Amino acid sequence: MAEVTRVSVEIAGTEISFETGRMARQASGAVVVRAGDTIVLNTATAGNVRDVDFLPLTVDVEERMYAAGKIPGSFFKREGRAGEKGTLTARMIDRPLRPLFPKGWRYETQLVSIPLSVDHVHPYDILAMNGASAALMVSNIPLPTPVGAVRIGKVDGNFVVNPEEPDLLEDADLDLVVAGTEDAILMVEAGANEIPEAEILDALDIAHEEIRKLCALQRELAQKAGKEKLPVEEPQVDEALYEQIKESPARTRRSGSRKRCSRRSPATPRPTATPSDGQRPSSRSTSWRRPSSASASRWRRSARTGGRPTRSARSRSRWAWRRAPTARPCSPGARRRP
Repeated sequence: MAEVTRVSVEIAGTEISFETGRMARQASGAVVVRAGDTIVLNTATAGNVRDVDFLPLTVDVEERMYAAGKIPGSFFKREGRAGEKGTLTARMIDRPLRPLFPKGWRYETQLVSIPLSVDHVHPYDILAMNGASAALMVSNIPLPTPVGAVRIGKVDGNFVVNPEEPDLLEDADLDLVVAGTEDAILMVEAGANEIPEAEILDALDIAHEEIRKLCALQRELAQKAGKEKLPVEEPQVDEALYEQIKESPARTRRSGSRKRCSRRSPATPRPTATPSDGQRPSSRSTSWRRPSSASASRWRRSARTGGRPTRSARSRSRWAWRRAPTARPCSPGARRRP
């Protein structure tokens, strides 16, 4: 049986624990994060190499009703698509992690967070953000540094780290989610009720102190149960091409040269149509309109015939009737005769 490794740290009076080796052992890395009775399973998996020029990273948050003690029944007996909370949590996981991947990493990478239990006291989104980074740290995916995340709330005039969900929904004047490494803040997402800028800066300082603790905890977990990282080939830069691009004129000069070239070689003027017999000018403009491209051949035939409309036999009969009101239109039976 695989060895189970567990580490924990106390953040604002609440114990947050990381555990690996018990669940999802077939994934490249799997970490179960727990705070109170909220438990989130996070997995990181690397697949095949893709011949693409971007990072093939996919982040999913799979919400399950059984996590809140509910079982789908009646007409809807299966889980539906991801809700708004799951989609926003997946984006908050993706944003700070994506820029940290090496430039040459072209393996299909998938991060999945599944809430196993939700106690409606500790929100699962912060646990999923920390768990995704921890799963990458214990996997063979070469993430260079861990990423921690905390929430700062302002409840009754005081800053609270990772406030409880009832306080956050009812009395919070600030809901600030901060993610970063040990050295810098990578992402900030906030909703506030007229908070001064100085207080936001104080909240960021408080958040970064707690983020450092979570990053240190992830490094400890990686030292105890981490896998050897896959090698990454950095993309090679053609120095000659780089110097050529570096010495090329600026964008403004190129745009100016294009303008000068356009002035030297004026575009060929469009052919103008002259009014001919039987045509009327447009009521919207004093110029004569040229037919569309679909009727270009008809226009050429009309020019050859001196402006007279050249249409099918049936259309010609209608035109003759309209242009000569005295002529009686032939009957439908007569039109069928050759």
